[in-house]
Amino acid sequence: MTLRLLGSTSGYSEIQAPAVAGSNTLTLPNGNGSSGQYLQTDGSGALSWGQGGRILQVVQTFKSDVGSSNSTTLTDITGMSRIITPVAAGSSFLIVSDLALASSGTANAMLLNLWRDSTEIAQPSTGTNAATLSHWAAGGVAVFNRSFTFLDVTPSYTLGNSLTYKWRWQSDSSGMTTYINRHSSDSSYTMVSQITVMEVAA
Repeated sequence: MTLRLLGSTSGYSEIQAPAVAGSNTLTLPNGNGSSGQYLQTDGSGALSWGQGGRILQVVQTFKSDVGSSNSTTLTDITGMSRIITPVAAGSSFLIVSDLALASSGTANAMLLNLWRDSTEIAQPSTGTNAATLSHWAAGGVAVFNRSFTFLDVTPSYTLGNSLTYKWRWQSDSSGMTTYINRHSSDSSYTMVSQITVMEVAA
């Protein structure tokens, strides 16, 4: 059997059941959904609008200049933050970051923490010097590249308001300098860093 819907002036659209059909009822959702959504089923005939876990947007901050810090308390790494304004409700956010780091000193740790707005995320559950990433500056002049990926699952936000993801760093003792995008003892050796944030549909 075919259900034919006639156009107001000409033409038609049809919905046709298979030749050998079971007894099925499909219930349409209320409303028109949003741009890019499609109809999905719960397996029992209830249809709803879905987006299928696709990437909705990608934003990036690319840092090509150098920076340093002597702070023993957490401070923002200049140029290593990214603002994203969600375009859908219930999204998760995938953060992919690469950092080129170095430090002076012979036996001190560099601690790095990932933040969403004013909240630390991707944190260990124990430890008095807890951090997302760390580096022990044994020898003092090592340059190291750190890659880090984290899925921030459905944080609380309001559509129209932005989220800021950023890196913060500190030394665990005085007398140590932390560097980004350069060698600690030779400023002619320079590198690049980046932070990329992707909104993933629920």
